[in-house]
Amino acid sequence: MNNSDAYTLSGSAAERYEHNMVPAIFEPFADDLLELANLVQGEAVLDVACGTGIVSRLAWPKVGSKGRVVGLDINPKMLDVARRSAPKKSAIEWTEGSATAMPLPDHSFDVVLCQHGLQYFSDRLSALREMHRVLGDRGRLLLNVWRPVKYNSGHAVFADVLERRINDEAAATRRAPFKLSDRDELRALVSNAGFRDVAINLTTRVTRFPSAEAMVRIMIAGTPLGTAMSEQDASVLQQVIDEVTAGLAEYNDDRGLAIPMQGWVVAARA
Repeated sequence: MNNSDAYTLSGSAAERYEHNMVPAIFEPFADDLLELANLVQGEAVLDVACGTGIVSRLAWPKVGSKGRVVGLDINPKMLDVARRSAPKKSAIEWTEGSATAMPLPDHSFDVVLCQHGLQYFSDRLSALREMHRVLGDRGRLLLNVWRPVKYNSGHAVFADVLERRINDEAAATRRAPFKLSDRDELRALVSNAGFRDVAINLTTRVTRFPSAEAMVRIMIAGTPLGTAMSEQDASVLQQVIDEVTAGLAEYNDDRGLAIPMQGWVVAARA
């Protein structure tokens, strides 16, 4: 999913990520990103930090057989799942490589997309400069990141419980996706990479889980949090589940747990 060696998932974790995290969280935000990208037939699209490929899969039918979609990720296990999850007739190209040194030629894409990956890159400015390099003169960038964790209540509650019941490190893994959330910082990063006409807008989607317990177990199974939790016994895990369930009770509806999540969407031109 990203360019950080701190977020390398095993094959089984990558499969769990695709099965659970993608439909619950990342597919709704991918729909949102692609709606704003307004892709047209024949365009060449690069999906940076593609993970298991949800953005690439949704982009492919929009550009059609005359277009091109390349999914780039540093994690081969995520790419293996992406290949298996792609429609059999799709011509998506899956490429292993770093976002800060893309194995791709200059000016070769019309659109670069990056879904919730930028915050993980060890050198964000270099990654953005690489995105600028591979875009054509009239190319456009669409990326999203989360707003601060305080606007994403489900994850804020979960992180607070982890801090109380486990340790600061476990809580930090849950807060990590929200660490690039300042709009001014984001605008400066994108502008300093050479992009122009930078627009940053708030977006909100509802993410759904069968229950708060399901959310906790999915996050443990499909994210680096699993390492920290593997050292805990069952009673500690149950305490975490019980406290998260109590903290998120107001977000229950007749279908389960419905958590509003907020992010920033950046649109810019090369």
